[in-house]
Amino acid sequence: MFDYWGALTSSLDPKALSTTDEFICYYHSLLSTDKKKADDLRETWKSEFTGDHPVPAKCKSFWEDIAQPSIDLDHLPFGSWFLKIRFRLLSPWFSKGLNDFYIIDNPILRDRVFKIPVCPASTWKGALRMACRLMTGAIDQKDGERIIDLFGKDKRSDNSFRAGRLRFFPSFFHETALEVINPHERERKVGINPILYEVIPPGTKGVLSLLYVPFDLISAPKKDITAQAWTDLRYMMQAIDKTLTVYGFSAKSSSAWGLARPVDIEVQTNFKQIRGAKVPEKPKPPGDLIMPDLSTLKKFKQLWNMDGSLKMLTNKELQSLERKKKNPNGILSKAQVAIYKKGREAQQKHTDELKRYEDMCRYYENKIKEYETKRKEEEKVKLSAAKNFNEVLLWINEQEAIQQ
Repeated sequence: MFDYWGALTSSLDPKALSTTDEFICYYHSLLSTDKKKADDLRETWKSEFTGDHPVPAKCKSFWEDIAQPSIDLDHLPFGSWFLKIRFRLLSPWFSKGLNDFYIIDNPILRDRVFKIPVCPASTWKGALRMACRLMTGAIDQKDGERIIDLFGKDKRSDNSFRAGRLRFFPSFFHETALEVINPHERERKVGINPILYEVIPPGTKGVLSLLYVPFDLISAPKKDITAQAWTDLRYMMQAIDKTLTVYGFSAKSSSAWGLARPVDIEVQTNFKQIRGAKVPEKPKPPGDLIMPDLSTLKKFKQLWNMDGSLKMLTNKELQSLERKKKNPNGILSKAQVAIYKKGREAQQKHTDELKRYEDMCRYYENKIKEYETKRKEEEKVKLSAAKNFNEVLLWINEQEAIQQ
């Protein structure tokens, strides 16, 4: 292999490098003779090969069928559904590539054919399975029946190999950037050797596609299949919500990499029913905000907004205000800090409840308009352009209520 790269390097013009492979082999040939020139070459590569990565025009239509699949559910068993979530990254995403011979130590994982950054289907399956385990508290235990039904059971578990009801698809990205992690020396507290990571930058859009096929329920009554399909869809929406917004689906997720928020959610099913039977009641607003006794904090203007609400200080900001041996000028005692944290938690909980209530009201208003324009129309159950997971969960509850 290295003979091949050496032969390729000898025929290259350093001023006419046009592909990453050419940069790689020329960079490694310089690394042993002139490190400064090698570093300069890498800087040139950074400016030219990070950023947008479009698909070649000649294979774009073929690639779109893979990147955003369209499933005809009429040919699948009753009770199947197809979920498509378009999301936007909130933090860098990284999965190490398989190319050990590269211009930096940590290349991004790329598709073998299109050479485009990809989050493989196996990554989605592993991240969502772990989210389900965290939700059920079965991290160190054997998977429960629900997780096995959805994700299957591999041959290494025991002799009872079993396929799951879910089918996963890869997600592709079109932008890359470089992140630097700089380990510090313990004694001098200074950086030693900065480590470069090729990542997908925040703000990049992607698509998560998920197919559910209850092949093991074919002989069951349709009513039972439908009920199980709605239950599994609700469960997976909760798992996806946790994966994207809390746990992350990237390497270095402990550093908050791989977080995202949904932009658009679509759900398709192959159930048929009569719509417009009954509109669910409008949701009830949350109760009043109940705060602990904060009278001992009233004199501290640093803790209050102009409208009388608590400022949502971070723990780091709060520590700078706490009076300790290391911080004798702090204004808050330990007990006052504890009272503030209780008040902050209560206020944040109430804010979240109000946001959820607004989402629910907006969803129900839209559904009422839809029911007024489409009465008793037989169609496949489908949800388009939902903006968040609360809307999808409310829609699932509505569909179950109609069928009952």
